[in-house]
Formats: sequence, C-alpha cells, structure tokens
Amino acid sequence: MLLSLVAVFASLFSLLVVALGAFGVIPPNRVIGLRTNTTLRSKPTWRTVHRRALIPMSVTTLAAAGCWLLYPAGIVESSAAVAFGFIVLVAGLLWAWAYGVRGV
Repeated sequence: MLLSLVAVFASLFSLLVVALGAFGVIPPNRVIGLRTNTTLRSKPTWRTVHRRALIPMSVTTLAAAGCWLLYPAGIVESSAAVAFGFIVLVAGLLWAWAYGVRGV
C-alpha cells in the first residue's frame, strides 16, 4: 500500500515538473525537467518541448497511477500491477521526451 502511494506521488511529481516547465515556471536548467542540448537552447524552446511533452506525460501518469491503485484496492491480486505501473511511467517519460524534442 505504501509503495503504491509513493509511486502515485512520484508520477504526479513528474507530471508537475513537465507542467511547470511548459508554463515557464521552471526555467531552463541542468537539474530538473527534460534536459537535452536541444531543450537548453532557449526559454521558448524549453517551453515548447515541455508543452509538447505534457500530453504523453498526462496519459501515462494516469495509466501508471491506475495500475498502482488497483493493487491496494484489491482489484488485482498481484504486486505485478506495481511493477507494471513503473514500466508504464518510464515508457511515458521516454515518450514525452521523444515527442517533445522532436517538435522543435
């Protein structure tokens, strides 16, 4: 149960970082956000990449959170739902990064 809640909060934090980058609250930096040579070129590029990454990140965050909440709710009888949720979140991060960077 605790692992599922921590995982849900971690996925929501990832989504929050992408959203804050999209709205320009988090400026280009080398610590947090989708950081590549492309995204660090300028503030408009940073915002564009994060704005494009927001949809894939939202979809996979909801899917991962759903996986993580099925196990403690007793709907799924295996902790495989927790592992599957992590796989979905990592895939979502890669999808968001690729989709965001490809747009600039």
